[in-house]
Amino acid sequence: MQAWQRALIGDRKMDWRIPGGASWLPHELAGANLSSSLPAYLLTGGAYVALYLALESITLVHPFDTLGITLWGPSRAVSLVLLLMKGFAYSPFLFVAALLSDLLIYREAQELFVMLTADGVLALGYTGLAALLKFGCRFDLKRASVRDVVVLLVVVPGATLVIAA
Repeated sequence: MQAWQRALIGDRKMDWRIPGGASWLPHELAGANLSSSLPAYLLTGGAYVALYLALESITLVHPFDTLGITLWGPSRAVSLVLLLMKGFAYSPFLFVAALLSDLLIYREAQELFVMLTADGVLALGYTGLAALLKFGCRFDLKRASVRDVVVLLVVVPGATLVIAA
């Protein structure tokens, strides 16, 4: 890697490469250890789904008159924080939360296949964004620095735009 490809701030080096293959996956899944902590996993996932649904219902309080959209979506941020703090084993809960949100809060009159596809793309997109932040940008939620804030301000809006497209 050349010097212009590496940003050095303090003692941390930022490597923009994503790990080759799926060598990071066993490490992530081993960190979850679902067999010994299944109740804690389900409790955390259930609490996340409840928080997601509560935040989604709050965002509908003051939408734009004719468009029916709001300018903020804290439920997506909670999803990203869950994946960065607890790991990628919680990504199925993103799908469940988005699907329940469509069914219970938005009451969308779409075909089931369209809803499942859109919510699956949303869950995969935010899981991919969390992987890009964690492995591609070496983002560390526990040791946040100015570099991490800059990474969030640059990467998250661009990735959100790609996910929404």
